[in-house]
Amino acid sequence: MNCLFCCSESKVDQGLPANHFNNKVFQFISCPNCGLLFIDPIPDEKDLREMYPVSYQQGVSREKRDPGQKPPGLRYPYQAFYDIIKNKGVSAKVVDFGCGNGQFVYNALQEGITVHGVEFSPEQVQLMKEELKETAFYTIEEFYKDEEKYDVIVLSNVLEHFTDPKAELSRLIGKLNINGLLVAEGPLEHNSSFVNFCKWEYFRLRKLMSEKYTTFFPPVHIFYSNYRNQLAFFESFGLKTNRYECAENEWPFPARRSNARSLGDVIKYLLAKLSKLFKFFLPKYGNTFIYVGEKK
Repeated sequence: MNCLFCCSESKVDQGLPANHFNNKVFQFISCPNCGLLFIDPIPDEKDLREMYPVSYQQGVSREKRDPGQKPPGLRYPYQAFYDIIKNKGVSAKVVDFGCGNGQFVYNALQEGITVHGVEFSPEQVQLMKEELKETAFYTIEEFYKDEEKYDVIVLSNVLEHFTDPKAELSRLIGKLNINGLLVAEGPLEHNSSFVNFCKWEYFRLRKLMSEKYTTFFPPVHIFYSNYRNQLAFFESFGLKTNRYECAENEWPFPARRSNARSLGDVIKYLLAKLSKLFKFFLPKYGNTFIYVGEKK
């Protein structure tokens, strides 16, 4: 299969253990041209249904978050998104594509920002329509069938789940108005980062110790990008980059000492704290990013 970002036909085995899920074996391969790491084969519709049951989103959230504090599991505080949206004016049309349990949508509404939501699961969309009647929610099919375009499209921890990122992002940008903004945040799991290094080398070491070692988890992240190829990917769609920066996040290691339940967790917690120190000296170092691109 070709690279999901640059379409190169070349690929390299990364020496990582195979992952078993839904009676399939998924391998990790990388592109020598742009450096993207991705899984092969790409999950099909049956795999996706197993990966994303209704329980995956854990219901609907009406929890009010401190806009200046980063919510658990996310990379940036909601205020970072509010500021970008408000710069487009009070009448800006905004959609959260891949809105999950609706927490960002709900919190934006409390800030006086009207945000529509789009989600993969029809059952989850119906749940949110019933629980959050203050705004509109769509399935992916409904969203693209509707002719409305938006001034801001938010993608929070969604891009890495796309099974065909070139086609899916192209289609999504088609829903932007001219001068509209694509605001994306997510992981850079193949970028320079001590946390990333520890994670991938752990799996390589386990495979070196036992050739038969395999993993068993839902392959929800289809690809693992770095600082350079992620930016090149966005700009390949003709977007003008207004903002692009990366940060170092503890995830998937414990963010707090109180979350460390074992000696191994304590070591991971300390490694994560050490890794965050390196960010002060290396601007392109980090395992997460935020991007703002303008459609011209």
